[in-house]
Amino acid sequence: MQLLRDWSQSEHGEIKIIKFVPTLQDAFWSAAICNAHIIIDGTQHTFEHLRGTLIAEQEDGVWKIAHTHCSFPDYRNAENNSFPVNG
Repeated sequence: MQLLRDWSQSEHGEIKIIKFVPTLQDAFWSAAICNAHIIIDGTQHTFEHLRGTLIAEQEDGVWKIAHTHCSFPDYRNAENNSFPVNG
């Protein structure tokens, strides 16, 4: 699993929520903008603007995480463009 591989390549890591997108009380998804602070080979690295989403579903009356996704935006894109290409 990629998550285990990613975290195994660091000595310590934490994710701090910068902005949380609230939803209705009975909603089954949420989103947040975060910063990831990771220590690799004794050096701390900060990766900003980590975008995360979480989807939950109810199983036997209990809310459980069904899916999560995290990604970093590609800042090679020019403003208002969707892809990092010149032209």
